[in-house]
Amino acid sequence: MMNKRIFLWLFIFFLNSITGECYDFFRAGAQPSALSGYYATLSEIWSLNGNQAGITDITSPVVSFFYRQRFMLKDLSDKAIAFVYPTRILHSGIAYQEFGNSSYRETKFSIGTARKFMQKVSAGLRFCTYQTHMISQSHKSKIYNFNLDAGFIINTLENFSLGCYIQSLIPYRKNKNSVTKIPTIVGWGAAYNIDNKINLMTEFQLYNIPFYEWIGAIKILTGKNISIQSGFAISQNNTHSFSFGFALEMKKYELSLAFSQHNALGITPSFQINYNFKGK
Repeated sequence: MMNKRIFLWLFIFFLNSITGECYDFFRAGAQPSALSGYYATLSEIWSLNGNQAGITDITSPVVSFFYRQRFMLKDLSDKAIAFVYPTRILHSGIAYQEFGNSSYRETKFSIGTARKFMQKVSAGLRFCTYQTHMISQSHKSKIYNFNLDAGFIINTLENFSLGCYIQSLIPYRKNKNSVTKIPTIVGWGAAYNIDNKINLMTEFQLYNIPFYEWIGAIKILTGKNISIQSGFAISQNNTHSFSFGFALEMKKYELSLAFSQHNALGITPSFQINYNFKGK
C-alpha cells in the first residue's frame, strides 16, 4: 500500500513538471509552513523564496537549514539552505533547495537582493534557476527553468503593512530546444501588529492557471524568546490546510518546528534551524 502511495505521488509530481506547475512547492521555511504559506509581508530569511523584500528587516548575517517531509513520505521530502548578508545599502541572499529521490529530483538555486527606501518601502528582485531530473530504465531527461521574481512591502502605518510579490515575471522552460511558460504566481497581503505581541496576517494568491487561494494567519509572541504561529488556507476547489508551529530563540540560534494538515493528503512536518552570526 505504501509503495502504491509513493508511486502515485511521484506520478503526480511528474505530471506537474510537464505542465510547469511543480515549482510552487519550493517555497520553504518552517515559519511560512506554520502560517499556511503566508509570504506577502513576512520578514524572515525564507522571504528569499517568497517576497524577496522581506529580507530587508534582517539586521545581521544569518544562515538557515530546513527540512520537510511531505505527507510523512521520505521520497517526498525536501531540504534547503539559505544565507542572507545585510549591508547599509543592500541586503543580498542565496538559497538552494532539493526535492525527490534518485529516480525523480528537483533542484532550485536562487540569488537576490533587496533594499529599503525611506524606512517605509522595501523592494527586492530574485533570479532563480530550476532543474528537473527524471530517470527510468530506458532514458534520462532534464528540464531547465529560469525566471525572475519581484516584490515590495510598504509600512503605511506604525503597526500596519501591505505587500505584493510576483513570481515568474520572465519565465520559460528549456526542454529539448522547446520553450514554454511556467505559471505566474501573484500574492497580495496585509499584516497588523498588536502591541508587538500579536501579528495578524492575510494573503490572497492568484495563479495563471487560473487558480486562487486565501490564507489567514496569526503569530503570537508568548515569551521573550518563544513565538507560536498558526494558519489556515483554502483554495477555489475547497481543498484546505491547517498549520501550527513554534519558534525558540537561544542566543545566536533559532529552532522552528511546524506541522501542516492537508484535508485529503495528511500531515507534513517541517524543521528549521537558524544561526545568526551576531545574535539578535
